[in-house]
Amino acid sequence: MALVINDRVKETSTTSGTGTLNLAGAVTGFVTFVAGIGDTNTTYYAIFEQGTANWEVGVGTVGDATPDTLARTTVITNSLGNTDKISFGGETADVFCTLPASKAVYLDASGDPVGAIANLVEDTSPQLGGDLDLNSNNLDFPTTSNISDCLDEDNMSSDSATMLATQQSIKAYADAISGSDITTEGEFFSNYTNITGDLTTTLTTDKNRMLIGAITVNDTYTWDIAGTGVLTML
Repeated sequence: MALVINDRVKETSTTSGTGTLNLAGAVTGFVTFVAGIGDTNTTYYAIFEQGTANWEVGVGTVGDATPDTLARTTVITNSLGNTDKISFGGETADVFCTLPASKAVYLDASGDPVGAIANLVEDTSPQLGGDLDLNSNNLDFPTTSNISDCLDEDNMSSDSATMLATQQSIKAYADAISGSDITTEGEFFSNYTNITGDLTTTLTTDKNRMLIGAITVNDTYTWDIAGTGVLTML
């Protein structure tokens, strides 16, 4: 069962009371509810009882029977100004498919949407039905704007402020640093456990360092600490 809306679906009925309507066939130039909406499907309907002020708009369920029927499943509005089912008197009533104003989505005179969310901020639990294609646009986060891609780059060589890293690349980068030899790259210390060659590291007062863990100097190599900075080993 699905909600279906179609054009030029219109029949008549002389059913009285508040129950299911027996439909009397399509008006000339229109099709029946069974043909246009389908058996067991639901649709938005309108009923107007000719010669009276009685009308009703709601959601109805189509039945393929003899005669075809329209069950008045849910009333949206009516001539009484409420959501009760109108008790029709048995006069000929026009019954047709419609799109209620309260269910319509449209743009106002300023081009703003009416009847739908204006932006994702209004949707507190958005869900995607497939992959998200940014179409050359970027994602903006509260603290970092213009995030444009996600890289799987083990050495982090791009050094980008607008690229995210995969978990695997972050782990690979950390694993490559952890347990490596001491290197001197200007005033930078890498993480390490072994010294495998003669080494001089120069410290400056604004680049003091603190090392935590066991340090092994292999064979007869020397490690000289030069400069005015402080190297604290824990």
